[in-house]
Amino acid sequence: MIPADPVAAGETPKRRKINWKPSTMQILVLGYLGIILMGTFFLCLPISAKNGGWTAFIDSLLVATSATCVTGLITVDTFIHWTTFGQVVIILLIQIGGLGFMTFVTLFSLALGRRIGLFERGLIAQSAGAFGKGGILKLIKRILIFTFSVELAGACLLMTVFVPDYGGQGVWFAFFHSISAFCNAGFDLMGVNGTPFASLTSYSGDWVVNLTICALILIGGMGYVVWSDIWDKRFRYRQYRLHTRIVLWAAVLLVFVPALLLFAFEQGGTVLAGKSAAERFLICLFQAVTPRTAGFNTVAIAEMSDSSVLLIQILMFIGGNSGSTAGGVKVTTMVVILFGLYSSIRGHKDIVIGKRSLDLSLAKQAMSLFTIYL
Repeated sequence: MIPADPVAAGETPKRRKINWKPSTMQILVLGYLGIILMGTFFLCLPISAKNGGWTAFIDSLLVATSATCVTGLITVDTFIHWTTFGQVVIILLIQIGGLGFMTFVTLFSLALGRRIGLFERGLIAQSAGAFGKGGILKLIKRILIFTFSVELAGACLLMTVFVPDYGGQGVWFAFFHSISAFCNAGFDLMGVNGTPFASLTSYSGDWVVNLTICALILIGGMGYVVWSDIWDKRFRYRQYRLHTRIVLWAAVLLVFVPALLLFAFEQGGTVLAGKSAAERFLICLFQAVTPRTAGFNTVAIAEMSDSSVLLIQILMFIGGNSGSTAGGVKVTTMVVILFGLYSSIRGHKDIVIGKRSLDLSLAKQAMSLFTIYL
């Protein structure tokens, strides 16, 4: 028999309900996509460009994506092409990308007196790299206070150099570079000196600029969970989480070992030629810190030796820590893989780090992430 047609019979057809409920990852991806598209729209506007014209969509899209994902790749010089309005849009995208857009959603929700449910707490935990949902709002408040305090301190230090060099404009330069460095974004305004895409090459021998930017990069790249743990335990090292101890040791090794290697690789090259011993130290230290994954540079990378470039690529691949403002496969991923290889070579069944046995599922996740990145 042919089923009756409900429309022909004068009945109202039933509408199917769409019960699609996005997952945590889908919400995070869609959220970042929305921010990128909004940033692209604002950067396309004539008010954002110093020439008063519309900026090409593809250039605006790349810059907005690079800022939100704190990558640092650009097709137009940030100072030469963009107006102050455009620069503000870029730094806001960097700040949102560095903190995680769910942190900002939480901030506005708290300001409006809205209750944060379990699902929202899960989103925030995923965005912030937290270990669980418990105490997540306390962590978010700490993230905001810590971030703005560190960025303000960095800006104050940079003002001591930029204000004498650029006058009142140096205040804006100090805040812009402090936020960009803490969020590991790599955007700069040094096109003011007339040379596009110069980054911080004009400050290769300045101790204040180099050490301040390096400190901001390292602090931002360690992750909020690590700093929250340090804040709770103060300087009682033995009480730190295993995660915190791994990150601290890795931070030391991944700064000083690459710095020494860069110094060795660049002997006899053009990068260190004619520089004082102090400036050579600063150049090697800065280039060891910035690849993970800030994107600033104080010397021309193209003039460095092949060995140095390979080392920089390895550092970029590793990146920063989980739940931080940096990218890469993450330091903890590499540590798990290296200890997993060591355990396999020694014939051990378990992966042991710091007298603690890790779940093999973590090793599988680390290897999967490593393979996908490759």
